[in-house]
Amino acid sequence: MPTFSFSMSAEQMIAKARSVKSALERDLTELAPYGVTMQEITAFNTQIDDADALPNDDILQWYWTEAIAARDAKAAEIRTLLGGMVARVENKYGVRTSLIKVMRCNDLARKNAEALKETCQNSIVVLTERLAELASEGLTQAMIDSIGVLRDELLVLMDDVTEKVRVRTEGTVTRTDALNALYLKLVGYCKYGKLVWEKVNESKYADYVIYDEGNVPQTPPAAVENLMIVNSIVSWFPSPTATSYRVAISVEPSQSVWEQIYSGESTQVPVPLPQTGGIFVRVQAYNDAGLSDPSFTQKVISLGTPSNLSYGSGELSWSLVDWANGYYVEESSNGSDWTEIWNQNTNSMPLTLQSGTWYYRVRAGFGGVYSGYSDVLEIDGNQVGG
Repeated sequence: MPTFSFSMSAEQMIAKARSVKSALERDLTELAPYGVTMQEITAFNTQIDDADALPNDDILQWYWTEAIAARDAKAAEIRTLLGGMVARVENKYGVRTSLIKVMRCNDLARKNAEALKETCQNSIVVLTERLAELASEGLTQAMIDSIGVLRDELLVLMDDVTEKVRVRTEGTVTRTDALNALYLKLVGYCKYGKLVWEKVNESKYADYVIYDEGNVPQTPPAAVENLMIVNSIVSWFPSPTATSYRVAISVEPSQSVWEQIYSGESTQVPVPLPQTGGIFVRVQAYNDAGLSDPSFTQKVISLGTPSNLSYGSGELSWSLVDWANGYYVEESSNGSDWTEIWNQNTNSMPLTLQSGTWYYRVRAGFGGVYSGYSDVLEIDGNQVGG
């Protein structure tokens, strides 16, 4: 994303350009030796009006935010409908039926809009095939058809979010380019004005000073605080001496690659969340003295499932999962009733086996986001030496 070439707000720069335009009209005779004409001043005024008329990022962001809210509301409606279908299937075939996984309705509460497209399609197929059997649970063809209707509505809303992203990106580039071009012209006129009035008229000279040197910050702004991601919006508290902010994202767990997605004055910005994995967001405040220290936050969308669960040398071990900050091991003596026995950010745990057959499974977690469970590991304690 392009950045402003000036160290003030867009509104302040436009106001300064209008003020300088008036000074140019007043000083037209004195500025004539530098090629300044009334025609040029009129064109400068048009350039100011055109730049000022372009929608700012707050407006474009609001359109995007509204589109995201509509998409997410539709996704929530679909999850509620599918939740009722899951209840019917579980009542008919049991809570451990594999049909829920075939429908892609496992972990339904954590499925985003993209994942729900496949979930809807699979659910329609499974429910249609078993409509006669599930009629006793109240399932009707109209209910199945409603899944397709909501899915189609969701697709339209997802396309609208994509379109709003495109409009915002293009609009931000267009406005930034227009304002930078205006600023470049402003700097040129102010250079001529200061040449004319330097040591001649202090008051008129001041009309062409863009930055009041007494107000130029001597130090970069403080790092932003209260940085958070809610839904698809990252927000933060304003830094007192900042004139703009830089927002960058990384979808690499190692944070090895960063992409700047925003440069401007807003303190809340939509973030393009990935469909899987997670995202780091970095925000820095800016003023004419430089950038603040970075502030970071992250959001995890989904986690991979730990694999390679095994036992040996008195411990259970499993593979690490990107983005996870905890692993939860559960134990069962019958394969159906489970008790959590480990909750640490490690890929192994000590385990002293008891006699008999025992079952173990593990899942990864980050905050309130959890992976699916690993394959169950069955261990005969009598054979291993318990």
